[in-house]
Amino acid sequence: MRPPFALSLALAGLSTVFAQPGDSWCPPVALVFARATGDPPQGVEGASEAEFVAAADQFWSKGYGAVGHSILTNLTALIPSEGGRAAASGNPVQYPANGSGCPSENVGVDDLVSYISAMASVCPKTKFAVGGHGEGGVVAVKAIQAREDILANVIAVTILGGPACPEAVADRCRSYCNAGDTFCEQSHPVDDCQSEERRWVSEGLLTERADIENPLATLVAPDCGGSEPPEKGHVVGNGIDPHTGYHEDGFYVRAAACFIFNRWQASLQSFSR
Repeated sequence: MRPPFALSLALAGLSTVFAQPGDSWCPPVALVFARATGDPPQGVEGASEAEFVAAADQFWSKGYGAVGHSILTNLTALIPSEGGRAAASGNPVQYPANGSGCPSENVGVDDLVSYISAMASVCPKTKFAVGGHGEGGVVAVKAIQAREDILANVIAVTILGGPACPEAVADRCRSYCNAGDTFCEQSHPVDDCQSEERRWVSEGLLTERADIENPLATLVAPDCGGSEPPEKGHVVGNGIDPHTGYHEDGFYVRAAACFIFNRWQASLQSFSR
């Protein structure tokens, strides 16, 4: 969900009516995640913020996509509300996710950058985790490459089934890729704006995936101790598609949540020194 102020008002300089920096509702970590091609809601080209939220609220994934919502569910279990501190929160990137290439992606880039800029101005202590699945990973990478000035409070970047980590965030980024996921096993450029849709992102995925079940309706926080798993090469279970099944398999969803959690803990230790 968006924070308890309208982003449009924040951008207009009116956010002080609703909150001051450091207010207790400011989350310690905010996940900003872009869903994959075909993830609901679809048909939201040109939608206003209110229209997007209304459309997203019709689905359990709430505009994050199955992967993003599953990561957020893990993250809120790892960072619950405690005392006067709010729980980890998130924001789904508001863009079409229709596989049309730059016409879809660039809307997401603008929304991601605008959200972090506005949120950081109101909640300067909030740390951000940026991520995306498939086409959403392209959005995340393009936003980072276009506006490195938003990175000051970005502690983690997690991409699933998408492009490689940008050099600017190589020290705080993981790009997870299941074995057999050709979308991320092959190297693809994301900088160009081609007239054709990105076939490597969208082919076979344009059917709206509204029937995906929520595998994390109830959850115990994952164990984030031990060594990190390799970013690439995990073999998914039988019958699970390597690209669309990250949430169903759960391996890299948990890895992403733990990476964000551990990066957040490290940022607290660094701040206390």
